[in-house]
Amino acid sequence: MRASTVVLAAALTITGAAGAVGLARGSGDAVIAGSFSHDDERRAGPDSARVEAFFRSLHAADPMLCEMVADQLGNFWSSMGDDMIGSLADGARRWEPVRDSLAGRVTDAAARRRLLTALGDDDVCIRRTAAKMLGHTGELAEPALKEALRSSLPRVREAALLALGHAELPGSFDAVMDATRDPSPEVTAMATWALGEYEDARGFGRLNDLTRSGLARVRRAAAWGLGQLEDPRGVAALAP
Repeated sequence: MRASTVVLAAALTITGAAGAVGLARGSGDAVIAGSFSHDDERRAGPDSARVEAFFRSLHAADPMLCEMVADQLGNFWSSMGDDMIGSLADGARRWEPVRDSLAGRVTDAAARRRLLTALGDDDVCIRRTAAKMLGHTGELAEPALKEALRSSLPRVREAALLALGHAELPGSFDAVMDATRDPSPEVTAMATWALGEYEDARGFGRLNDLTRSGLARVRRAAAWGLGQLEDPRGVAALAP
């Protein structure tokens, strides 16, 4: 199923037609369908009203639908400009710019603050979605994500590392490395995954050590990270 179909079906199921219109009106900045470049830097991100409407919809959703939306967030870069080929004749496309904005760089400061608050949400899907959106935002979110790594709440630190793993910001490499020694096993596992996402040879020694962790989740993340590095030296650690 195409990502656009999944997200549209989810939006209609979650909020109904009125809710979908509400999400589209979450921002006053009108965007003409087809006006986006496929260059991520030029994709307009959401404002705080649109983020709030999006999270309200996800909170009201069946958890399965929320996870489907979170999975596909950012995976529809080629959705624009296909001239509706393969679409049903009465299928409206006016919602596409709204949907694509949710995967854009969040330049609106109020929207970033709302996303950062969501890193501590009780709903795991909301935390995951917020982390992906902040990861797509890149260096604009970096200072706040580093600050989130100092949170007293493990779930906030875990979500911040998920965002940094998506962003792969060079300036946060050391912070991610340090987080692999977090006292929380969930945070350690996410930090291990994020370290592998950097595909940076400086992480080899630490990933190699983590393959001997007593926690299966950490070992799995370390194995993934060594695979990302594609360093032949990792074979010895992976063979057992």
